[in-house]
Amino acid sequence: MRKTNLPRLVEAGLQWVWHCHHDILLEPLTEPLKNRIAYIKKSKPENELKLRLKLLKLVKGKLPKRFIEAGKACNETWKAYVEAWKAYEKMIVRSKEINALHQKECGCSWNGKTILENKPM
Repeated sequence: MRKTNLPRLVEAGLQWVWHCHHDILLEPLTEPLKNRIAYIKKSKPENELKLRLKLLKLVKGKLPKRFIEAGKACNETWKAYVEAWKAYEKMIVRSKEINALHQKECGCSWNGKTILENKPM
């Protein structure tokens, strides 16, 4: 089962950041900022580091209340989606019918978690 980064609920007191990810303008931190900085330094291409670290900033001003409320609703919906997806994935893995049909039709190296043979379960 794939791990999902489930965001914390958006609350008025949560820390918000600009450009935490290259394709998202504004989002709440789901872990300490220092963790994101360390991840960027370790995992992102050298030619992107300076710009990413320069633009990753805590929001200083007050966000509009309607934005916070919309964020709460969005995150509640996301949380429900993630829980439903986890249940769906468990059902697939545990289903004898699905696994039998898959084996019959595919016959690949799927070990219950991956198609990559060298990856441990």
